[in-house]
Amino acid sequence: MMSRILAYTSPAIGHLFPMTPLLLELARRGHQVEVRTLPDQIEPLHGLGLEAEAIDERIATIEHRDFGAKNTLEALSASVDVFVRRAAIDAGDIAAAIATTSPDAVIVDFNSWGARAAAQAWGGPWAAFCPYTPPVTSRGAPPFGPGLPPLAGPLGRLRDGLLRPLVMGQLEKRFLPGINGILTANGVPAVTSADGFFRSAPLTLVATSEPFEYPHPDWAPDVRLIGALPWEPPPRYPHGSRNRVTRSSSSPRPPSTRPMKPWPAPPSKGWAASPTGLS
Repeated sequence: MMSRILAYTSPAIGHLFPMTPLLLELARRGHQVEVRTLPDQIEPLHGLGLEAEAIDERIATIEHRDFGAKNTLEALSASVDVFVRRAAIDAGDIAAAIATTSPDAVIVDFNSWGARAAAQAWGGPWAAFCPYTPPVTSRGAPPFGPGLPPLAGPLGRLRDGLLRPLVMGQLEKRFLPGINGILTANGVPAVTSADGFFRSAPLTLVATSEPFEYPHPDWAPDVRLIGALPWEPPPRYPHGSRNRVTRSSSSPRPPSTRPMKPWPAPPSKGWAASPTGLS
């Protein structure tokens, strides 16, 4: 039976592109997929046979400034500020899209916090899509943030048990007020922890595969790793014999536009890309 599915992304191709294979697979299975995303990605999505319209243009004008932070917590605070400010717009934006399209199900970008709250308030089936490993507590992984390696056995459990409240406590102190403001503004109950918000979706689809991840025995059934989803639009670069190296962020507008110096290398055709940043 065909369903109408509304997909809503944050203003970042680094989130839209990983979601695209999922949307194409849903369309291949006979579902009608409608996308709300960046204005300059509407035409490419139409070319793939997907219906698409632009998100509210004001959302993309709220840009990240975390690259100027002096430490990790300051950077996270800057990112939270962006997501909260965008949420005041994307909540109403997706609510209007839901009213217009009358979807059977909704897929929301993990970073569109207002849209998540609005989807939850809507009351229909919805899922979050996350193109990176979400900062969700797991027995199989160290606490989110410090970049610690896994440590097995009693010593590892002791380390993680002591550090997790310290790390997440600092994190939650910075973003729980903003998150709860979003939730209550949309008629959704407030949460008392980061996990309470990040696991609020009935289903969270993560764009990576189990072989690439630490074990997460306590994530099922609501957090599902659905495999790496590589996709990009057809290349538009001129073919030639010169070396080319591209450096880009996962956001449409990287903070630095300084050109890289050419590398001395033998003649060859080569392309390399390294996505970075948070969108």
